[in-house]
Amino acid sequence: MVCDLRDEIKNISDAIDVIKEINKDQICVRLDIIGGGEDEMKLKERCNDFLDKAIFFHGRKTNEQVLERINFCDTLLVNSRIETFSVTTLEAIMIGKPVIVTRC
Repeated sequence: MVCDLRDEIKNISDAIDVIKEINKDQICVRLDIIGGGEDEMKLKERCNDFLDKAIFFHGRKTNEQVLERINFCDTLLVNSRIETFSVTTLEAIMIGKPVIVTRC
């Protein structure tokens, strides 16, 4: 995920809950979150024991760093409740990465 960490809009908490559920028996899926914002500490607390094991926060990155990170991921997740135009989604599609997007 690449987003401003405002959970009311970007719905990061639901993504965290899904990753925790998938990994409850054995860690097999990783969620990398790039960005910063007002809800960062609340979201990290929500991760519980999965923080830095299955869920990783990387902070804010430059556009070049984001694109480089997308190159190494398997999928981009855009779980927003509201989105105007997601440049990150377009960039991921342009380099051939699958994207999971809500109807936002």
